Amino acid sequence: MKTILGIKLYNTKEASEMLDVTELTIRNYFNSGKMKGQKIGGNMYFTEKNIKEFLHGNPLHEFTVEEKEKLKQIGEYLFKGE
Repeated sequence: MKTILGIKLYNTKEASEMLDVTELTIRNYFNSGKMKGQKIGGNMYFTEKNIKEFLHGNPLHEFTVEEKEKLKQIGEYLFKGE
């Protein structure tokens, strides 16, 4: 564990041990957006909050304006007869 400005940061190995998965799995979670973290000096680090959000399954994807508009149009199309 590394502490920067009072924030505890866990590296990929530490996060993988906490979650009982491989380091490759942690990198895949990070790269796919399933798990937030931060790259510092070429290494990935995760806060306790990042890990808890992943465990709780909090949605991490923010829709773009275009995606929101497309979803709205789909919803309107699907429910226009009701």
